[in-house]
Amino acid sequence: MKMFIPVTPIGAVRMTRRGKWTSIPAQRYLNYKSTLGYYMRKQCEIPLKGPIRLRATFYMPIPESDSKKKRAEKNGKPVTVKPDIDNLIKGLFDAANGILWTDDKAVCEISNVIKVYSTEPGIWLEVLADGTESA
Repeated sequence: MKMFIPVTPIGAVRMTRRGKWTSIPAQRYLNYKSTLGYYMRKQCEIPLKGPIRLRATFYMPIPESDSKKKRAEKNGKPVTVKPDIDNLIKGLFDAANGILWTDDKAVCEISNVIKVYSTEPGIWLEVLADGTESA
């Protein structure tokens, strides 16, 4: 299953029980997870079963402060600033639990996970369950 989710990727944030309700970054992250879940549900009706393989590309926005020339140069280039790629994956996995798969423990392979600058922020995913082939 392949899908594109048109949302600006953000990394997972640390939350306390109280901070979940009072912290602005925590609120933003929880809203992000809900939005991801909405788009995932539209493209996947029932969670996949068996071992799952995942490929992902995180298309990060190019900073508005960059000149037009710099923006053109950065498009498609690797991102080497925050958020860290492991936090991006954590946010994606948190949102996908119960939607793309029943639990993230079923994910046995993560390959080709990259983050690049793009004029169109979003997340491209390819999710393969045991016995399915790439289309």
